[in-house]
Amino acid sequence: MSNPIGGAHTAQSIQTIAQQTVGGAEGRFNGHTVAAAPAQPRATSALKTTWLEVQHFFKSLVGMRVSTPAPQQVNNAGDATRAVMHAMTKREPDTLSVLGSLSQLLEHGDFTLDAGRDGMTRESGQMFRQEFQNMSDMQLLRLHTTFQKNPEFGEALTQSGSSAVMALTDPEKGRVDDPTIGEQRAGGRVNDLGFLAMSLRDSVQSELEARGFKVETVNVSGSNPSPEMQRFAERAVENGGDMQTAIGEIRAELAQERHDAIVQTLEQLGMS
Repeated sequence: MSNPIGGAHTAQSIQTIAQQTVGGAEGRFNGHTVAAAPAQPRATSALKTTWLEVQHFFKSLVGMRVSTPAPQQVNNAGDATRAVMHAMTKREPDTLSVLGSLSQLLEHGDFTLDAGRDGMTRESGQMFRQEFQNMSDMQLLRLHTTFQKNPEFGEALTQSGSSAVMALTDPEKGRVDDPTIGEQRAGGRVNDLGFLAMSLRDSVQSELEARGFKVETVNVSGSNPSPEMQRFAERAVENGGDMQTAIGEIRAELAQERHDAIVQTLEQLGMS
């Protein structure tokens, strides 16, 4: 998975770029070409992007807050959109929080439903672009970085619901009947979260480019749902599409698993 920042760039590397640029030569930094010709928009865009990435790296390094504020509660589509932005601009996004905020947006968005999700993509894109007006360049870069680090928030998520429905008929589970209409609909709703995420992914890239930044397209080849994402999909289908209940159950299970692991470790050390 690619990262626009990569590892820590040294001060010497930054100084070298500055010297090359002033001297009229071309330099390479983080995959970008930086040139001294101010009349070339592409060169200016690359330098502008590099500087923003450097700022983002050092803010992340010292733990400075970049994420957007979270809404106090989610009562409408606007609140849900802001919840998505908050969940996905955190330094270390939590998968369940991201999925939960996307499910809230799906609930409150009242999107036009069609087989290709064209209405959903168009209408959610409008919501995202409106919220971008309240976001800084740094926050938009963080959002784009989240997609680069977590490419499963896209095509893989659009298939996780269908995979969960198919898993219901696994012979090892002893079930012989076909998935019900309700289970299939629940799987489709989980898939919808992926289309919302892809709409956001494409929208933020377009917004950054409109602001004069040059960013890489997220590479999604070979990406698969994370184990936590697939667990969510299966539990959401089992709950008839009630995603918030699914998330609550999973969080409780994870807390119990951590507790059991701690107890087991203490027992092995003879401390319990």
